[in-house]
Order: sequence, then structure tokens, then C-alpha cells
Amino acid sequence: MKQFPSLLMAVVCGSWLCSACGSGDKDAQQADSTVVVAAQQTNQPQTNVRCPELLDTLRIGASVYACQIQTSADETLPVFVDNQEQEFYQNRVTIRVTRDGQEVISRSFVKDDFSKYCVASTRQDFDAGMLNGMSLNSEASDAGRLCFWAVVGWCGEGPTFRVYIQPGSNQVSIEQDFSSVDNSMPEETM
Repeated sequence: MKQFPSLLMAVVCGSWLCSACGSGDKDAQQADSTVVVAAQQTNQPQTNVRCPELLDTLRIGASVYACQIQTSADETLPVFVDNQEQEFYQNRVTIRVTRDGQEVISRSFVKDDFSKYCVASTRQDFDAGMLNGMSLNSEASDAGRLCFWAVVGWCGEGPTFRVYIQPGSNQVSIEQDFSSVDNSMPEETM
């Protein structure tokens, strides 16, 4: 399963955001609480830990696709409040792809872009989370459309989505993905 490492990278980025979820040693937790107090005193949300820029290449036929994915806090988006009442800026994920050196995709995503694709069985996790990150899904990509994973949740858990983008047109289709272990089962149809 080659796509799993890419999905894992997106989840790792999300887990870096989870110092508020109780991970780390006692000194780190005390330092985190000092930062939280300082942020609360200034009434400013914390800036999320930025994920490293993801770079990936993919050969499809004779063409080479170079993919750059950047996740960063966006102060223009509504503030996210975690289960400990700590505030964070929401993330914006920007994807840029070149094919043989020429840009064919330049697109940004935020959590709201996935809302209408989230089924009721995972809505609670979706609503309680944020866009953790995205990564290239090489196995599901072809020359007509590139596939990306997106994870919306908190502490590395939450619904995942497949995002298909058509190179050259930026045409997007999104669907919730139920093939990963972290997702709930799809809703039963009546």
C-alpha cells in the first residue's frame, strides 16, 4: 500500500499540532501552559505548528509531475477551539504542481471545502477538528487527474478525503475516503 506513507505524513503533520492533547514531558507541558496563558492574556489564538513543506514527484507516462504542498495557519479563517478551550488559527493548504517544469495546478484548500462531503457518521469528528494537511496519493493519480489525501480532525484522527484535481484546469472533485483505518464506516443506505 504505497499511498499509506503519504497519508501518514499528513497525519504526522496533524499530530504535531497535538501538544494540547497531553503528549510530551512535564517540562514541555509546563512550557505549553505558559504559552497558552500568554496567548489568553493577549486574547490572541495560538499559531499552529507549521508542517514541513511536502515535496513529491510522480512520473506518469513520459511526464514528470513535481508536487509542492504547504500547510500554514491562516489568520483570516475562523479560529478553531480545541477540547481544552485553547484557540488556534485554522490551516490553509496550498498545492502547486508542475508538469515537465510548467505549472498545471495552483490551488488552496481550507476545512470548509470538505464540509459538504462529510457523512453524518463522521460529522462530529469533522466539526471538532481542523484541516490537518494533505498529501499526494500516487497510486490513485493518472494523467487526467492527480489524487491527494486530506485529513480533517484533531490529534491525527478524523475523516479523510480524496481530492482529485485535473491538471491544467484546476477542476476539483472531492469524496470522503473510507479505506483508511481512522475513518468510520460509511453510512448504511436504507
